[in-house]
Amino acid sequence: MVEESLISSNSPADGQKVLASAQPFNLAFGGAFDRIEGMNDNTDNLRPILYGVSDYAQIRKKNAWFVDRTAKIRDLEKVAYALFLRPRRFGKSLLTSILEAYYDVRYADRFDEFFAGTDIGANPTEERNKYLILKFDFSTVSKVAAFASTIIEEIGHDWER
Repeated sequence: MVEESLISSNSPADGQKVLASAQPFNLAFGGAFDRIEGMNDNTDNLRPILYGVSDYAQIRKKNAWFVDRTAKIRDLEKVAYALFLRPRRFGKSLLTSILEAYYDVRYADRFDEFFAGTDIGANPTEERNKYLILKFDFSTVSKVAAFASTIIEEIGHDWER
């Protein structure tokens, strides 16, 4: 998925690298990302850019553009605690969705479907699909009282799967 934060109104002369330059750019983890999934695909002009979608499974199902950040999963496995401090609309929810698909045992049988053509798909780690993931979506919580019922509902929903 190409996020709005990748598309800059500044010109490259201002020191900004724009998506069209095909140069490595820094995003989220501060590392250089040399590829965008599907960059050399012959059907590039037919692939959608899903704005505001943070569900990795939906992006892969629709064969949409996205920035392949999966090489950074190896780096995440080397740290004890990870904290993602990024502005709004910077891909934090999409990243957690990618991590969920990579680590959750429920997605083990769909690993090739989700990660074919990505860096981590070609070189998976030993931690791949080894964990039970409990996902909390705080975007739906509007009141403190609703928080508890949302957690209970989500836990029950996850157990049913």
